[in-house]
Amino acid sequence: MDERELEQRVGARLHARYDAGGPSEAYRATLMRSLTPQAARGGGFRRAVRTAGPILAAAAVVVIAVVALSLRQSPSVGPGTSPSATASPSAAPSASAAPSASPSAVPSPSAAGPVGSVPPVSTAAWTGLTVQSLAGAPAGLGTVVPWSGGYVGIASDAAGGASTPWSSRDGRSWTALPPTVFGMTDTSGNTLFLGGTSCGNGVLIMMLHGATETQWSSTDGVTWTSTALAGDRSGTVAGTNPGGSIAGGTGGAIMPALSGPAVDVTTDCSTWHTVRLPGPSAGSLRSVAANAAGYVAVGGSGSPGSSSVQPVAWYSADGTHWTPAAVAAKKGDLFSLVYAGASGFVATSLQPAVTPGTTSMWTSADGTRWAPSGKDPLGVIDSCAGSGSVAGSFAGDGTHLLVYGPQGGCSGPLEYWTSLDGTRWTKLALTGDATAVTSGSDYIGASLLRDGILFGGSTGAWFGAATTP
Repeated sequence: MDERELEQRVGARLHARYDAGGPSEAYRATLMRSLTPQAARGGGFRRAVRTAGPILAAAAVVVIAVVALSLRQSPSVGPGTSPSATASPSAAPSASAAPSASPSAVPSPSAAGPVGSVPPVSTAAWTGLTVQSLAGAPAGLGTVVPWSGGYVGIASDAAGGASTPWSSRDGRSWTALPPTVFGMTDTSGNTLFLGGTSCGNGVLIMMLHGATETQWSSTDGVTWTSTALAGDRSGTVAGTNPGGSIAGGTGGAIMPALSGPAVDVTTDCSTWHTVRLPGPSAGSLRSVAANAAGYVAVGGSGSPGSSSVQPVAWYSADGTHWTPAAVAAKKGDLFSLVYAGASGFVATSLQPAVTPGTTSMWTSADGTRWAPSGKDPLGVIDSCAGSGSVAGSFAGDGTHLLVYGPQGGCSGPLEYWTSLDGTRWTKLALTGDATAVTSGSDYIGASLLRDGILFGGSTGAWFGAATTP
């Protein structure tokens, strides 16, 4: 599928729901991954760096509320220690606005379980990666969802056919799941991966089958149960975990509600209720992230296609009680995606009144105050499409932040930089079988794992084991 056909499919799906512009980078990346194997994670088309030249710029803005976070409920759903500021109560939950679950969920066929053991989380700063090719790992493994039992992966077919589901405990040895899992036997292009997250002691995967959203859940990563949900979230749940898609933790999960600045929350990893966010009634929630201190949510006030839009953000200790954050005034900006490290957050914003749109980088130490930042180690896109926008693709898993791409965002060898707080970055020194993951000639994306980075390419996969000082 070429870019023109992709634009036609995306446009038809989005204009049926929204009046504003084209798709976000995250949505374009999600749709592209579902249809071809050639898109990189986080909205940056890394394989195109060498083969097609420029990275795709941010498209005109669509109202997407990119999702959320992991939450421990007692009775709410928080991940750990609360932020320093006291969270204020949100509006009362509205069960009528939340998605409804179908009672006819059935288990999917099971497969042999993955081998190996789940490694502990590496919480230290990383200085390098020892890269090795993974024998037996699927090609096109561009999406990985971490959970307490290991990882679930989605691999794209190099021939443009149906994607395939995979499972792993350690991120190195991968086992194929039955092709019927997540409904991925569909080759029509109407089945899309919307996001995935840990939830309680299990994992949730959200898929869109035509106009029907389906939640797939498992507590062992092998046997899956599907549940139909009300509503079509193709415009609100987009991207991959981490980076704003659905996310959760030991106490439940959250995702953007279908309307308004609001989140849908589950504490039993099955049924959902809606919690509205305080502040402007007009606007959109676009992305949420979490670390051990709590949660942040970002978006924009007013009409998303207007030059008068303002970036807005919220923070929460538990996922159900939210407080507006202090955000530096920047008229015409709209937060798009947010990522969490152990000691800080990074967000990107769009200028929706600019075509194709300019992205910038923001940081916050604890989610309570936000300001623009010029500390992206890759700089800004200097001469290719999207000039003036922040360079590279971002990721964050609540411990490490990652930005990767070529300097200046256009061409050249790929670099990988990590940070715990979003302000102090370290360029990773790569050793071992690193050529494939730095040249960009056969490259799809990078996924943060507990103890390193998984690289997916159209001909294979590689794992970079993290080294520390």
